[in-house]
Amino acid sequence: MTRTTRFAAILSALAAMAAGCSSTEPTTSTSDVPSATTASASAEANDASSEMASEGASEASTTAATFPQHYSTSAGDITIKEAPKKIAVLEYGALDTIDALGLNDLVVAIPMSVDKEGLAKTFPNAKDVGQPRELDLETLAVTEPDLVITGIRSQEVGKELASQYTVYDDSIDYSNYVDSVIQVNTDLANILGASDKATEKLDAIKASADALKAAAKDKGTAMVVMTSGGEVSTFGTNNRMSSLVFDIAGMKPAFEVTKNDRHGQVITYEAIREANPDYLFVYDRDTAIGKEDAQSAKVLLDNDLVKATNAAKNNHIFYPETFGQYITVHGLNNTKAMIDQLTEALSK
Repeated sequence: MTRTTRFAAILSALAAMAAGCSSTEPTTSTSDVPSATTASASAEANDASSEMASEGASEASTTAATFPQHYSTSAGDITIKEAPKKIAVLEYGALDTIDALGLNDLVVAIPMSVDKEGLAKTFPNAKDVGQPRELDLETLAVTEPDLVITGIRSQEVGKELASQYTVYDDSIDYSNYVDSVIQVNTDLANILGASDKATEKLDAIKASADALKAAAKDKGTAMVVMTSGGEVSTFGTNNRMSSLVFDIAGMKPAFEVTKNDRHGQVITYEAIREANPDYLFVYDRDTAIGKEDAQSAKVLLDNDLVKATNAAKNNHIFYPETFGQYITVHGLNNTKAMIDQLTEALSK
């Protein structure tokens, strides 16, 4: 579109506004599940003006966001007055989403101690701020972020940072997995002015979730386990490690847990044999966090008790990619990849 045509579009949009378009500022809140919106007449005008002012702007920022924006988070109610230009990301789910939206240049700080798969290396302007729960506060201050994004590992730190920075908590509700993923990613995309691109990816996630549910129909019982430090833990429903299997796919748990926290309930191989799952999904935490000299999950589960289960007899023991499930979790790219991986396993 030529500059002249774009200017005409601006005049047309402004005329429409003068004719009676509402001037009420939208207020969004993470207590609702918002849908990504298409640009209004005023947004189109702003977008056109921005393009004329900066031909080199990121193609991912195609939706003109309206500010101020209001959110309720674990760190309190926040108001984002304008589009953030420097973001500290302490949550790898949000980092994956920003990468999916192609806005990597905005990120100025990442806790790189968590990164074992190289995701952080795709953010050229980011400085290392240590660990999510033990931040290098001096380095964070040097980056001067106008937005800090926290998550499950950094919620408490986020509450402390809220007195100095604008903090948006990106944690999701695992008892309402898909809707919660849609909510936080829609909010984040709206903050970054990339709602259109996010909508396409969220629609793809919903389609993948439907495909997983169909693939899991009538497939029997399942156990989700994680190995760490030579021990095996298992998980129940509404848990970050098992929500895909139990809450989205709808499979029936083969084992009733009594302790369903972040790291699950430690169990014996005898318990796995007695539960006798039809499907066994195994995550290797030591590999995900880069722990040295640790026994792999495949080695630990290579024993007669596990081999006696229906899952082993029918070749239904699967080892999904663990970094995504344990670290990156609900990012736009990662969520779909995790769901599709389980769908493929259940289709065999």
